[in-house]
Amino acid sequence: MIDAKDGYARNFLLPKRLAVIFKGQAVAVKAQIDAGAKAVLESAKENARKLKSQQIVFAVKVGGKGEVFGGVSAMMIEERLKALGMSEAKVELAHNFKELGQHKTSVNFGHGVKGEAAVVLEKE
Repeated sequence: MIDAKDGYARNFLLPKRLAVIFKGQAVAVKAQIDAGAKAVLESAKENARKLKSQQIVFAVKVGGKGEVFGGVSAMMIEERLKALGMSEAKVELAHNFKELGQHKTSVNFGHGVKGEAAVVLEKE
């Protein structure tokens, strides 16, 4: 909801259908949109809480000297998160993980909600 000058609203916003007068049905529609946005935000926060207690494990092929072939990319981690029901998660990864062990990465769930994922690479 935004307050606009009467002339601006009457001459520009309303004729171009860029705005509606805030009364009647518009109030109900705004309440419905706000409820939906709140539900999405709570879902994102819940996913961030769930991610704290989980590890994402990858079994990777390893060479004779212990080097990982290919590595684990952000897209691979996002696919695992989608399988866990976190479809809106975007992994922020500077480079692929190419060493065995546990790694941390930041995950953005949108709406200003971020979490941290523990990614574990194990020998296949």
